Amino acid sequence: MLNMVLAANGNEGLQQAKKKRFYLIILDLMLPGIDGLEIYRRIRMQSDDTPVLMLTSKSTELDRVLGLEIGADDYLIKLFIIRKLVVIVKALFRRSPWSRL
Repeated sequence: MLNMVLAANGNEGLQQAKKKRFYLIILDLMLPGIDGLEIYRRIRMQSDDTPVLMLTSKSTELDRVLGLEIGADDYLIKLFIIRKLVVIVKALFRRSPWSRL
């Protein structure tokens, strides 16, 4: 069974990401405090190869392209179908280094 950690804001999320290693990070871009893009940049500065799914209400093509260009593994726009989220998470796990453990 996998554990889930939730963070109420960007500062808390960044601290959680620094404390331990995760199998997957689902990162909202519109967080109070530090925004999701800045959290993503800081996570990657640590050479972390954890898969990241960006979750956001930003739905323009430019937003999606920016999220993917900076290195997110996938980008999901709110409001979404839960089944789609599950399929994306399964695909990220299949591509993850963790799947080979």
